[in-house]
Amino acid sequence: MEGGGQRLLGAAATAEGNEWHEFGLHRHKGQAMGSPSDDQQRYERYRRVVEAAAVRETFTLDELKAVCAPEQPAFVTRVVTQLEGDGYLVRSGTKSRPRFRWESRERFSASQWTGDRIFGPRIPRTPASDRPRERLLVHGAASLRTAELLAILIRSGRPGESALQAGEKLAARYGEHLDRLPQAGQAELKAITPAVAEAAYCQIMAGIELGRRVAVAAAEQSRLRRKRILGPQDALEEC
Repeated sequence: MEGGGQRLLGAAATAEGNEWHEFGLHRHKGQAMGSPSDDQQRYERYRRVVEAAAVRETFTLDELKAVCAPEQPAFVTRVVTQLEGDGYLVRSGTKSRPRFRWESRERFSASQWTGDRIFGPRIPRTPASDRPRERLLVHGAASLRTAELLAILIRSGRPGESALQAGEKLAARYGEHLDRLPQAGQAELKAITPAVAEAAYCQIMAGIELGRRVAVAAAEQSRLRRKRILGPQDALEEC
C-alpha cells in the first residue's frame, strides 16, 4: 500500500529543486542553504504532512499526527481540513474520531496542491465584482447564469480549473436539458469535470432537491388560493 502511495507522489517526493523552479522560487545569492525562506519552510511543512497522508488509504487525525511528529498537531489538522475542503478527502466514522479516505487520489498532485496552497493557484483570479457569490449578493440569484449557480454549489475547483470553469463545463453539457441533471450520477458529472468530488456532488444534488421542494410548496399554495376563490368577492379579497 505504501509503495503505491509513494508512486502516486512521483516527482513531488524526489525533485525538490525542480518543484522550487516550477513555482518560480529561487534562493538569493547571499542566502545560505541552511536558512530557507518562510514560504519554503511552510512548503516543506505542508509537503511532509501531505506525503504522510498520501501513502495511506485511510487514516485518523491521531494516526497522522503520530506519523508527522514532531509537527504541531494543530497544523496537521489544518492540512487535513484543507484537503477535505478541496474535495480530496472524505470524512467518515464518528464526529469525535473521524476517519478520512482519499477521493480520486489518482488525480491528486501533492506538489501542485501544496504549491497552490502556499503560492496561490496558477490560474487567473477573477475580479471580485465578477465572482458568482459576490454577484449573487449584489444582484440576486436570478441574475446569475447557470454556470455561476453551479460554481457556488461546487465551491472549490481543482489545480488549473476554478469552480466557475467547472460550472461552465456542466452548464455546457446540461444547459438545454437541466431536467436531466437531477438524474446524473457522480461518475457522470466527474467525467465532465474532476471538480465534482463527493462533497461537490452532494451540494449540487441538495441544491436541486431544495429547489424542487420550494417549487412544490409554491404550487401547493397557488392551488389552495385558487380553491378558495368561489366568486367575485373571494377574488377581490385575494387581490
